[in-house]
Amino acid sequence: FFWSHFAYIGFIVAVYLHARGARPFILTAVTFHGLDKIVQILSNRPRQTTLIKKVGSRTAKVRFEKPFLVALRKHNPGQYVFVNFPELSRTEWHPYSIASGDEPFIDLYIRALGDHTQKVVEHAEECN
Repeated sequence: FFWSHFAYIGFIVAVYLHARGARPFILTAVTFHGLDKIVQILSNRPRQTTLIKKVGSRTAKVRFEKPFLVALRKHNPGQYVFVNFPELSRTEWHPYSIASGDEPFIDLYIRALGDHTQKVVEHAEECN
């Protein structure tokens, strides 16, 4: 699964070498992709959760500070962020809807609907 997500690199190199007319478009796409990855790496540095607590029988509230680059953008309820809980898994990132984007924090309310979200709610209960 991991390597299949990087198979496009060989395709891009092959097109670049064999289709001269496509080179400006490939270079532009690779440049923007590289810039996007740099911003993603800088904004995904580990953050400390400032609050995690159980707020119902099947719901957890999670609050954390906005990363510096992310703080430049406005966050509205209903938008989503990808969050990793290293206590549960260091490699799993899941999307969660933003409940409140008040400066300088982001609040998430996570309802236990599946295996991972159930683990998040159980972890919140342990933290109380």
